[in-house]
Amino acid sequence: MPKGWQSWHVVSILSKWSCNPVKLGCGQRLRLGPVFARALSVSFPASVLASIAHVVYNHVFKDGTIYTISNATSVFSVFTMVLGFLLVFRTNYAYSRYWEGAGHVMQVRGEWFNAARSLFAFCSKDPDRSQEVYDFKHGIIRLLSMLYCAALEQISESDTERSCHSFSMLDDSKMDEDCRSYLLNSDHKVEILVHWIQVTIVQGTNSGVLAPPAVQVLTTLSSGVVIIMNARKINELPFPHGYSQMLLALLIIYSIGLPVTCAVVLSSWYSAAGVTCCSLFVMWAVAFIAIELEMPF
Repeated sequence: MPKGWQSWHVVSILSKWSCNPVKLGCGQRLRLGPVFARALSVSFPASVLASIAHVVYNHVFKDGTIYTISNATSVFSVFTMVLGFLLVFRTNYAYSRYWEGAGHVMQVRGEWFNAARSLFAFCSKDPDRSQEVYDFKHGIIRLLSMLYCAALEQISESDTERSCHSFSMLDDSKMDEDCRSYLLNSDHKVEILVHWIQVTIVQGTNSGVLAPPAVQVLTTLSSGVVIIMNARKINELPFPHGYSQMLLALLIIYSIGLPVTCAVVLSSWYSAAGVTCCSLFVMWAVAFIAIELEMPF
């Protein structure tokens, strides 16, 4: 188990751990720049196509032989309405996943912070045990910091070689090397750290460092683990692939059909280009924002 922790004031340690949360996707701003750039890369070429189609329609087919195409606009309007409904549904679903993930991260942080605060409060006040209490506080707060770090690693989009050191945490340089090596090479860091913390709490209670009511903190730790498991499902269960493929196909059809429809219905090439660009920009931007939101980690 960890031993020989570097010492500084335990209150400053607890404050540092609680006031510096790790930043994940759900704690960062939405990357609107790439979203708008990708949407514009689709809408701008389509607007050029609409202007060209308008010129061709009004100069090549002057006799109006294909004017009957304009009758299909009502059908295209129904198609647009269905596409908008499907797009709004996916965006709402992605938005709910985003806030669910953010809520899980903050909730588990609060659970484990309360556990650390309770353990500090239940520590013995006996002057003869001051050094044992001091070592216990420094040890348990670092274990909890590593636990939160490992939990964030587990729910984030990370590769298999990522370690706890990929996120900021309290200093663990004094941790036993065998324990550190075992932890870093394990695929179940959260479960291992929870077990170590539970054993440390039980040992502290048996030795008199902690008051007997401190064992109630074990329930709080377990609640945090359950929350982490709920957060993992967001990362491990993506949006249904079939729905995504269908929506992509409809967006492509819409991107091809809208320039032709605007070229036939509108009276000028610049109005056809403008309506096409704005409409497609909004549709594709909402679709790309939904993709960003549905994976908050």
